[in-house]
Amino acid sequence: MLRFLSKLQGGVPAHISLCKRSTSAVKTFFWKFPIPEHNTTISQEFLQLFSMAKNAPKRKFTVCVEGNIGSGKTMLLKYFSEKEDVSVMEEPVVKWRNLHGHNLLEMMYKDPCRWAHLFQSYVQLTMMEQHLRPSMTAVKMMERSLYSARYCFVENLFHSGKICEAEYLVYNEWFKMISKNVDIGVDLIVYLKTDPKVVHERTKHRGRSEEQQIPLEYLENLHKYYEEWIVQEKFPVPAPVLVLDANEDLLEMKSKFEKYSAQILCSKSFEESLLAISKEEEKIKVTL
Repeated sequence: MLRFLSKLQGGVPAHISLCKRSTSAVKTFFWKFPIPEHNTTISQEFLQLFSMAKNAPKRKFTVCVEGNIGSGKTMLLKYFSEKEDVSVMEEPVVKWRNLHGHNLLEMMYKDPCRWAHLFQSYVQLTMMEQHLRPSMTAVKMMERSLYSARYCFVENLFHSGKICEAEYLVYNEWFKMISKNVDIGVDLIVYLKTDPKVVHERTKHRGRSEEQQIPLEYLENLHKYYEEWIVQEKFPVPAPVLVLDANEDLLEMKSKFEKYSAQILCSKSFEESLLAISKEEEKIKVTL
């Protein structure tokens, strides 16, 4: 199943369309204020990242792979890592599991009311690093993004009472400052849409010990916020979106990745891709 979201003017069926892309989604580096060199309230890591951003080369075509826990993001990344001129960046889970001996991921799952804000703050730092990391290839493919961290995970934690309003507001102020002053632009979002019950079963059978106790309700809530962000556009969507039904098994998903690899890697313009898909559908209708 393929859907492009929002409206594309002219000649494309209503069920196949492109997201309107906000003009704020593409940014160059600019600074409205000097970076304080001796401000102890800003971590050394943030200072290093801002320095990286200030001197970074032009951003490559960036694809963010989004979806619920267990939706198949790692499988997609592994598939495209074998393609020529594609660099893949998985979520920095290793860092989340070991910050100088502290497993922040495990701490968050065990006691989210105590540790969720701390964990998401570190996620924001490490995901910003992923956005800024230079790529030597034509296509840079990331597992999730700062946007899903903000619009899905943090929204879920706030509305479920795991973080308080003050923590939510502090996190959001950091996010606004980063998004306004650093190029974290995205060129395409691939959304692996899944049934929460399907991913709940998948998490039980993969090897991440921290995920073994994730309740179905948590996955249902994440699905809800992904839908609100990407499908309903309750929050800004920074790039065109390709939605793939990811409930199928491994072989079917690999076939789907191959079918849409041209669109995902931008070897065709989106308009050309959409029109080609539309014509193919018309042929099928005529045949039937």
